[in-house]
Amino acid sequence: MGVALYVALEREIDGLDSFMGGKALANAPVDDTEESNLADVARNLGVKPLHEFHSADPEQIIGFMFDGDPADAPENIRRMAPAIEWFPASEGLATARALLDYLQTNPNFIPTSEKDRIRYAPGWNLQEGVEIDLQDIVRILEQAKAEGVRWYLGIDC
Repeated sequence: MGVALYVALEREIDGLDSFMGGKALANAPVDDTEESNLADVARNLGVKPLHEFHSADPEQIIGFMFDGDPADAPENIRRMAPAIEWFPASEGLATARALLDYLQTNPNFIPTSEKDRIRYAPGWNLQEGVEIDLQDIVRILEQAKAEGVRWYLGIDC
């Protein structure tokens, strides 16, 4: 199945399909040990790196830590789970737009490894996949901003 990123909204927005693939973005280089990393690009563009918008539902964390129904978890495990951190849609929108603009003007910035081509499909391009994920984030956060809804970037494993 693999890892995917998704936009979690503070509340549902009528008529908004908040689905995004998220797998390409989850596999994009993001830290200082990797070439072509998006965190450095974001910092150089003066926006918050996308991974800094990460948060999670405490129930999800407890379920993962406890490996079972969160309601059955001992109190000491329940206390260890941090609260959700919500972010203004405008901040995430600024980051997603800046990264998308950068990638569209630098079409070969993110290389696609042979391993990724084998795993996904011949001719598959990681950068194009990341751009599609960023377009989805922009689409979702534009509506969230208009509705005054906060968000966080979630990880689905």
